[in-house]
This record gives sequence, C-alpha cells and structure tokens, in this order.
Amino acid sequence: MLEIRDLQKCFGKQQILKNMNLTISKGEVISLIGPSGSGKSTFLRCINYLEKPNKGHFTIGDVSFDAETVKKENISYMRKNTAMVFQQFNLFKEKTARENIELGLIKVHKKTKEEARTISENLLKKVGLEHRKNYYPSQLSGGQQQRVAIARAVALNPQIILFDEPTSALDPEMVGMVLDVIRQFAEDGQTMIIVSHEMNFVKEVSDRIIFMSEGTIIEEGTPKEIFENTKEERTKKFLERVYVH
Repeated sequence: MLEIRDLQKCFGKQQILKNMNLTISKGEVISLIGPSGSGKSTFLRCINYLEKPNKGHFTIGDVSFDAETVKKENISYMRKNTAMVFQQFNLFKEKTARENIELGLIKVHKKTKEEARTISENLLKKVGLEHRKNYYPSQLSGGQQQRVAIARAVALNPQIILFDEPTSALDPEMVGMVLDVIRQFAEDGQTMIIVSHEMNFVKEVSDRIIFMSEGTIIEEGTPKEIFENTKEERTKKFLERVYVH
C-alpha cells in the first residue's frame, strides 16, 4: 500500500531523518516510538507532504515518485490518500463539529451537502458525539475536539491515517476516550501510523512497532518482540524510562 525508501530530511545543515525506510500494508497499524526529537513527527509530516523531504522514493497504491522530482499532482495524491490527526486538533473555530467534518467531503470529494451530512452524522455517532454536532470547537472539551478531528480524518476515506501524538495535549481523564476511538477504527481495518507516548496503548493496538532515535530506525518488530524480547540497548533503555507494566 505504501512504501518509502531512503527518505531524508534536513533543516538547514541539520539532518533530521537519515535514510528512513517503511513499508505498510493495508489494514496494518504501525506505531512510531522513541525519545522527543528523534524525528517521528517530521517523518509523518514528510509522508503527508506538510514537510518536503530532501530525498526519498515513494510508492502509494499504483503511484510512484521521487522527492527530488516530485510534481504537484504527486503531492496532491499523497495528501488525498493520507489524513493527519494533529496534537492540537486543528479544527476550524468558526465551524460546528458537523461542519468541520463536512467541509472536506464537499470541497475535496465533491459530495453533495446531503451526502456529507449523512457521513458526518454517522461518524459523530460512532465517536459518541452526535449530541454535540452543532457545537463549535470552543464549546467542546479537548477530548471531544480530538474525536471530531479523528472523525474528520476517517470521513475523507484516506488509505492511511497519520496520528501525531493525538493525546499529548489532553488532560489525563480524556486520553482514554480518544484512544478508545482510535482502537475502534483500527479494529474496523483502518490503516494507521501512530506516533504516541502511550506505551500500553501502543503495545495493544499495533501490528508493528518502530523505535526511532536520532532520525533513524533502531529496531522494529511486533509488540511482543519490542516489549518482551528487545534486541537493541537503546530501545531497552527507552522502554525502562517510559513503560510502566
């Protein structure tokens, strides 16, 4: 479904990502873990082309291109087939929960207002917010805003949803509800790449876990391999600091 080869990203003279390789299959859930500053969020942003990689080869579906010769239609295709869920929700403040979901459906996917309304209301029901459909972001808690943001991403029917630390801006009591929603869509077969510090959730929901440090992949494997049979010392030390059994 998605294959990335030799991805590199620099900010000025500082190399943030060093020859990153990733293959993800349809329905797979991959989690990226590692210390802050290891390049996890930058990697997600390069996939969605919010950041332009310096080098790298992409294949998504039947479309292939190189970062150095990328065309506008390649970037448009990547953005249409990958949806990002951000730390800070990024909802339109002047639009209701329902309108936030419907906007992309109407503008990008050319749905009628009636079609968009049906999809948005079904998804708001699925994330437990049908009773908040006409509320503005300022009237919603952080956890509710993030659930709307997830529903908005799912509504666009992307091949892959990218989650950039989706619970890091939330109060502890709201984290569980948002993780439950992500878990629900994972169980429905939605392909996902998740950056998260919630280790118990990562262990439970992931098909594969990738440990990153200093812009490169140090280790990858199943949750059992990473959490119980860690091979690399750097992975082991990181988990000792952050993973509470």
